[in-house]
Amino acid sequence: MGKKSDLCWWNSYVILFLVFCFLPLHGAEGTAYADGCDPLADEEVGYPPTTDWEWITDACPPPPSADASPSFNGVGVTLYGGVTFPTRNDLFGVPVPSGITPINSFVQNGYEGGLSVNSWINQNIGFRMMLGIEDFPGQIGDRSFQAGEVTLGPVLKLLGSQTTFLYLAIDGGGALSGLDVQNVFSGTASSAYLDVGLGLNMSFVAVEIDYVTLFTPGGLPNGESPFFFVPITIGLHL
Repeated sequence: MGKKSDLCWWNSYVILFLVFCFLPLHGAEGTAYADGCDPLADEEVGYPPTTDWEWITDACPPPPSADASPSFNGVGVTLYGGVTFPTRNDLFGVPVPSGITPINSFVQNGYEGGLSVNSWINQNIGFRMMLGIEDFPGQIGDRSFQAGEVTLGPVLKLLGSQTTFLYLAIDGGGALSGLDVQNVFSGTASSAYLDVGLGLNMSFVAVEIDYVTLFTPGGLPNGESPFFFVPITIGLHL
């Protein structure tokens, strides 16, 4: 009887030992060792387990999830519109010929609208293509100035988070412009188009202020003179 009782106690010790050996291999630690995790080292640096049982069942931190990888805005489409203000300020020092009546002398504040296609290549740098139209009503009679442009340029994130940030945009391209007299265009011409803008992007909208130079606008009766204007727009991300 004594030997049989000793054997039972011995078997109990073996079973208890095996239980405690296999418990740490169940669940999170089973994958943690495969990832090179050392539970003893983790405990020494103060990993969260606060009781012996927590350390036994989950000594190593869980592996990072796939969602932790950085995400970018990708490709998006924005509809935008706003008001435009003609100005005589030549911020870029573009040569302005003398003796030619500039467009901003006979038009009023106008309107702008268009479509922007944005593509981000990383968290801070992207590109956008813009298709836009401007309309400036005339100060006298029913004569107005209109332009339509296609531009492409970089967008640089200056500061902020993934969805709310301040950015700088530089767009260059070409435009067709001319005078509209009773729905008939006069002196339509092509021109280089340069746009520098500062904007604030939010989750669903973007607010932007730009400075635009239309180098050789059409419609001037006595020659070509650059046209400068400042659009302020609000864009809706689709």
